[in-house]
Amino acid sequence: MIQIQSRLAISGESIQELYNWFINEILIVNRRYQRKLVWTSDEKEKLIDTIFNSYPIPLFLFAEVENGKNEIIDGMQRLSSIFHFIENKFSFNGKYFDLETLATTKSLCDQNILIQKEPKLERDACAKIVNYKLAISIYKNSEEELINDVFSRINSSGKKLSRQEIRQVGSTEDFADLVRIISEKIRGDISHQDILLLNKMQTISIDIEDGTQNSIKASSIYWCEKSILSKNDIRDGEDEALIANILATILTKMKYRIANDELDFYYGKSKTSNPSDIKKANERKVEINRLLSSYGKEKLCNDFLKIFDLIRILNFKLNSKRHFLAIFVAIYNLYFYKNKEVDSHDIFIKNLYSSLDKLETTQGGVWARDNMVEAIEIIEKLVIDSMKDSEKQVINNEKITEIENFISISSTESLYYDLKQGFHNLNEKNDFNEKMFIKVMKTICAISNNGKNEKGIIIIGIADTSSDKDKIEEIYNIKGKSRKVNNIYIPGLNGEISKYTSFEDYYKKIADLFEKEKTKFVNLGKCLLEPVDYYDRHLLLFKIESSNNICTYNSKVFFRSGPQTNEADVMKVIELTERFK
Repeated sequence: MIQIQSRLAISGESIQELYNWFINEILIVNRRYQRKLVWTSDEKEKLIDTIFNSYPIPLFLFAEVENGKNEIIDGMQRLSSIFHFIENKFSFNGKYFDLETLATTKSLCDQNILIQKEPKLERDACAKIVNYKLAISIYKNSEEELINDVFSRINSSGKKLSRQEIRQVGSTEDFADLVRIISEKIRGDISHQDILLLNKMQTISIDIEDGTQNSIKASSIYWCEKSILSKNDIRDGEDEALIANILATILTKMKYRIANDELDFYYGKSKTSNPSDIKKANERKVEINRLLSSYGKEKLCNDFLKIFDLIRILNFKLNSKRHFLAIFVAIYNLYFYKNKEVDSHDIFIKNLYSSLDKLETTQGGVWARDNMVEAIEIIEKLVIDSMKDSEKQVINNEKITEIENFISISSTESLYYDLKQGFHNLNEKNDFNEKMFIKVMKTICAISNNGKNEKGIIIIGIADTSSDKDKIEEIYNIKGKSRKVNNIYIPGLNGEISKYTSFEDYYKKIADLFEKEKTKFVNLGKCLLEPVDYYDRHLLLFKIESSNNICTYNSKVFFRSGPQTNEADVMKVIELTERFK
């Protein structure tokens, strides 16, 4: 304890100073244990009111990490709220922060990065807020294990936290991490890396009230769209609890009941101090993580999303967590244990609704194991007649959730992601454009030069403007058939493919060209060309993983600058080389 205290620096810093940290990208968040941003506008405004009235607010805790960054251990929601107020994301008493109060915000306003909203809060009130001193503590030279431990201790008391949030805070085992990863993928608040600048958290924050721009609307999240969960359930982490129960049911082969205390045990937590419960919790945590290790964390994530995407395609109506769990596990069992796949969607859905009428799933806190198993078996028996033997051991390469995640991330992580409409000209000739293909090769090289072992994605079949979407739909006579994710359109490659004898013929042409161009790369690392389906649209993915050395294409070096791919001059090559040391 003495050693820890000697590394703890406590001071007072003004909001203005911490905002400078924010602008200078000093504040970072570790999403492995941090909660999602879910504060309502009322909660944010109450915080500003507390500051305006000079009332005390709790201490902010940071950990000093490498590269001069400060990792937020406690206070992320409060800091985000304060900075969003300064940047005119919400008002206080009906008025917005005067951006001319600070030199930094005035400069950002002059550059049209920030936009002043009206009416403005009085200048002296704004000055009072930004001069308010925040109590902060910074752990110096902190190791990850210490940060995890401190975060868990601070946030495990249960104050203002839901039961699922208490389970997740500070939990870094593979099971807890997989629950977090899948939950983020389905909600859409996914990021390219676990370590994220606080500046970028706004774009992946969950807007419970559906009124904030540049955030994820809770009502648009699958669970809310289908009335399986409410917006407040999302806030409390009930989607994560549902996913955790499904994963545990799959891994243990329906061994345990569905109950809050059982779910606690998977996280190694117990609500009581009873020695037998503590022992059971520790044993269960070891068991579930051992089973996950045996199955494979990445494999289970992919298998889960395959079944989830199939359920999305079938698009049947549900309004019960237990119905969803029973249906999910039943379909999972039929696909992966009995090697079945859906033959007729219409008959499958009809049989499924028939099975739901026969289920007795109470909505209390405990679902007995025998009742759960019976519900799952009823569904299996009634839908199996609408299924056929699968010709292969895995279902088709439908990757709806993954594609939507890639598109969402691309808006904030353009160094690692690129979206292309296709390889054919959008004109009367509509012929293959080799220059477009070469441009993709240059982008592969550029993404490979982001650093050692970095990953990136290029998706082919996307229109990032409505005008491009309109051209594609007009040329290929598919008006109104493009799907939309955020502000990005997905017409797919079906139009281009129609010029070939089959999708296989089109894919072979691209694959053969890619193999030829691969010979012009040096230090490419891994780069796979993968055909995928998004609903009824065909897409191509180039999945890139860099090597340990700088990459060249046609004896030239390329790099990403925001969403652009540029050729590097001598000085830039020297700079890029430093990334690989």
